[in-house]
Amino acid sequence: MFYNVYKAAIEAGVPRVIMTSSVHADRFYGWQGPEYMSPDRIPIPDSPYGAHKVFMEASVRYYATKGLEVVCIRFGGVNPENKPAVDPPEERAAWFSHGDCVSLVRTILEAQTIPNNFFIVHCVSGNKNRLHDTSNPLNWIPKDNADSF
Repeated sequence: MFYNVYKAAIEAGVPRVIMTSSVHADRFYGWQGPEYMSPDRIPIPDSPYGAHKVFMEASVRYYATKGLEVVCIRFGGVNPENKPAVDPPEERAAWFSHGDCVSLVRTILEAQTIPNNFFIVHCVSGNKNRLHDTSNPLNWIPKDNADSF
């Protein structure tokens, strides 16, 4: 499916695509740090679902060399209630608020260009015990945190 999205975008002249990836592309359960998990490290998927997301991210790098701008957003825990999980601690650490989600997508859509036509961003809120590095070339910063909800 994602191959068809990339191909159709190039054929139609669509300059930018946002692909939905997942924090499951890189095993975060049991992460000890001391630093945050970087979206630039070689991922170790935590499931077949995560492996599929890694494959999707890798394949889009090819299309970035063909001029397509792509941002892969590795979603954390977004839910309809907009409330962080209590347990396990890794799920709470990966919570992503609705407000931060809207803010990130808006930042990507409004960006003049995507540096190097490609980047991956971890999409988690600024949770006190977060495991994921949310830094990105567009300087988007999450505003919410699990402890304030």
